[in-house]
Parts: sequence; C-alpha cells; structure tokens
Amino acid sequence: IIPIHNMEGKLDNLNRTLNRTCYLNIEVILVEDGCSDNTHEELSAIVKNLPDKSKISCYKVSFNNPGESRNFALEKAKGEWITFWDSDDLPCPEKYLELIDNLGGKYNVIIGQYEIYDFKKLKILYQSNEKNLLQIAINPGLWRMIFHQNILQVVRFPALSMAEDQNFICKLNLQSKQYVISEEMAYTYIVNFPNQLTKNRSKLEDLLKAILNSLDTLEKNQNEFNSIMLIKQMSTYLWKTRKCSLVVKIIPKILHTYKYNIFVLIRSLALYSKLELLRLFK
Repeated sequence: IIPIHNMEGKLDNLNRTLNRTCYLNIEVILVEDGCSDNTHEELSAIVKNLPDKSKISCYKVSFNNPGESRNFALEKAKGEWITFWDSDDLPCPEKYLELIDNLGGKYNVIIGQYEIYDFKKLKILYQSNEKNLLQIAINPGLWRMIFHQNILQVVRFPALSMAEDQNFICKLNLQSKQYVISEEMAYTYIVNFPNQLTKNRSKLEDLLKAILNSLDTLEKNQNEFNSIMLIKQMSTYLWKTRKCSLVVKIIPKILHTYKYNIFVLIRSLALYSKLELLRLFK
C-alpha cells in the first residue's frame, strides 16, 4: 500500500519500485490523495509503461492525509500479507517476499532492518541493527514491517499526517503479537527529500493529536514498547515546536493514563533515555 501526495517531478524512486514489483507476486495499491499538481499525469505514464501492470491498482481520493489513504487501501487489499511503503523511499520487494517465505509460517508480524539515505548528501547516514522490540520503539518504521492480514481486521489509522503510523502500531499492540525481528536489510528511507511530510511544520499539530491518541490507546495497551513510542513522540514535538507549555498541559492526562501502573512509565522513561544515549554514542 503506497499513498501518494503532490509528487510531481519526484516519482523516480516509485518508478524503480514498481518496475521491480511488476515481475513479482506482489499486489501494489497506489492511492493518489488530494494532489494539486501533475502527479496524476506522471503516475499514469509510469504505470502505462510498466511491462506488467496486472497486479497494480490506482485510486484517486481526497482525504489529504496518509492515514485515511491507507485505510482506504486496506479495504481493497486481497493479499495474505500487507506492508505500507512511502512513495519517495526505496524498498527491496524481493527481500519482503523472502522474509515472508522464510518466516511467515511462524509469525504474524515480520520486522526487517532499514538504512537512512540522505538525498542531498547522496550517502547512507545510518543502518539499523535492532535486536529487540524496545530498540525498535525509538524509530519503529511502519514501512519495514510486514503484517498478516488476520491481525489487521479491526485496526485502522487515524486521519492524521504525522505519527499516524505510530498510532496504528500502538493500537495493534505489537508487543502482544507473534513478531520476529530479522537481520535482513529491507528498506531504504530517504531523508532531505523535497516537501517530505515529516519536514512540514504546518502538520506538527497532527503530532500533538497523535500523542493524545496514543494516551487514549495506552489506557488499554500499556507496556514499555507503546510507552517508549509515546515518549519519543513527545520529545519530537517539544524539539520541533519549543512549546513546553503544551506538553505541560497534557501531563495530567499522562498521570491519569498511568495512575494504576506508574512504574511502567518510569521504566519506559529510563529505557528511552538509555536507548537514545546508546544511539547517540554508537
């Protein structure tokens, strides 16, 4: 499932991905969401020129957020396994199929490793090597996860443009699933790409909404993994907005959420601090 929004002149990576998947047993659902540029024309030309487009579906919607675009595609998906890619990144489709073939019989969530590539500097900045779920909670990366469709029956994304993927993972309560973390490098995440949503300051209020959503979910799914994701969301919001007052305002909600299990919050804060320090000095 790949949501697409205003990608005129920036579809080269998606073109490469589609040309790789069209030879494989992979259903691709492209959701063109609220585009106000020439994305539709460029995307249509790319699909038209594919050697085999029988497994590719294209839809035009007007949700203006990737959360609802993914929900729309989930209703259309026919595959046994589902993954969510970004239109400006470079997944390795063959690796996803290999992971399913090797691990799909025992697990319902498969998590691969990823690398970060700087679009401006033209070099790899980071390659992940997480061994456990708590390390993954710092930067979960929905796009490097593969889900069996059985566990996605009732879980959906919120109508947000930032951290909607983390809300989804939090609702899924990943720590309770049969998951496996592979050592295989499956995905290249591109940074410093023009007009990325994660760089769009006008969408930062969605991050605050995602924090509040996470707190609501944590009243039911309270564990260190979900709590570390929440702490990461809060630190990101604070760092990007410098709005300390807004963070202070949600402290009562945090205390209410953890009123019966404050030690989970304390342990998660300690683990988050340790994991971030280890990552900084790696």
